[in-house]
Amino acid sequence: MEFLNLFYYLNYLLEKNPKKIYDLGCGWNIFKKYIPNIIGIGDEDPAGEKYYDEYGHVDQDYINLHQNYFESVFSINALHFIPLSSLRNMVVDFISMVAPGGRGFITFNLMRMFERSSNQFLLEKFKTITPTNQQFDLYIRESLQYLPCKIIVFDVDVMNSINDVMEGNIRLVFEK
Repeated sequence: MEFLNLFYYLNYLLEKNPKKIYDLGCGWNIFKKYIPNIIGIGDEDPAGEKYYDEYGHVDQDYINLHQNYFESVFSINALHFIPLSSLRNMVVDFISMVAPGGRGFITFNLMRMFERSSNQFLLEKFKTITPTNQQFDLYIRESLQYLPCKIIVFDVDVMNSINDVMEGNIRLVFEK
């Protein structure tokens, strides 16, 4: 059922009838089956399988080369292999790749970011190395205030599970 919920967010991208919708970190490129104008951007998996349409590894060079590039783009739990302290920077970088008037959708799995966060950061920010879900929620909402875009949907769902592996816990749809 979780997979189907993602179409709720993708529909916001489809509303503008984009010619191409890019899926950064497409994994199996499963959404292309349902939305043919999706272009999956990805790496080869360790088994050597190729599911993507175009090769791409989203790092700082990729971001710099794709400023104001995408009319429509999404990334579902593919760019969250960062410490929690880098959440805002990653979102701002993602927004920067969307062309003016374009839309984007991004999700993050909180557990992946928590696992990469240093104890020092957690102690400084939360006064504990095991923050509560309420502390996570507040931190995420404060970190993502005043983004350089128009927010369409902003969902934070850490109360049920900080390890939502399919949809992510942090979901953001925006227009630039």
